[in-house]
Amino acid sequence: MTQKIKFSVFLLLMIFAGFIGQALAQKVGSEPETVPLPEPKSPLSYGYHNGLGFNLMINNFGFGIGGQYRKVLTPMSEMTLDLHITGLRNVTEQTFYDFFGQQIIPNKYNRVLSFPLMIGFKHRLFAQKIEDNFRIYAAAAGGPTLAFIYPYFKDFNQNHIRDDGTYAQYEPINDIFSGWKDGHSEVGGVGKVVMGVDFGSKFKNITSVEFGFYFQYFPKGIQMLEPRKYAAGTNNQLITVPAASKQKYFGTPLISLVFGGMW
Repeated sequence: MTQKIKFSVFLLLMIFAGFIGQALAQKVGSEPETVPLPEPKSPLSYGYHNGLGFNLMINNFGFGIGGQYRKVLTPMSEMTLDLHITGLRNVTEQTFYDFFGQQIIPNKYNRVLSFPLMIGFKHRLFAQKIEDNFRIYAAAAGGPTLAFIYPYFKDFNQNHIRDDGTYAQYEPINDIFSGWKDGHSEVGGVGKVVMGVDFGSKFKNITSVEFGFYFQYFPKGIQMLEPRKYAAGTNNQLITVPAASKQKYFGTPLISLVFGGMW
């Protein structure tokens, strides 16, 4: 009896092993063959070596416009050259409007236009994993910048405070095109670090968006806010005392859009 039980168990194990082997064979045989991904394409695949685009920047200082030149170095990397015109301001500035609709920014002392020139490098990432119509890249750029600084208001008494008529003669605000003859320039440095995407399967067209950080630095500093303010002195005599100091560093998050073409 015992031998019959052993033989039955052995027979069942053999039948079970046969089913398992057959199931595994069917599973392996049903798997499709591995197809390698196609090699990623690049501008060089179509004979494009240069690109030129219009660049719009949006940041905490406002808007900036300019142009961007691209030089293809390798299938996955490019050199870039950016030239912009953009404004600079102190991030604490607040804009108000008077009864007549005039824009007033309390304590503002100077307006600033800057002209950054940046040379950079961009490199495509994940080219083997993401299709060519969504080309992710990292980029960094830096270079010199020129700031043109001109007065925000007409400082008739040269006390470096905008008088609204309360303590001294009313001093009007210059519009954006006034006061240039009293302006001066400062030279500094500029840089950015971004992540971006080139869209589209047609490499002839440039459609890009970038997100990152952008900064400008001026060693001598720029007087953005009024350097003096009114205060009560001895016997309540009205005096002026130091207020805001010069600002050297201007940093802001950045969104950049680029539209153009390659050849």
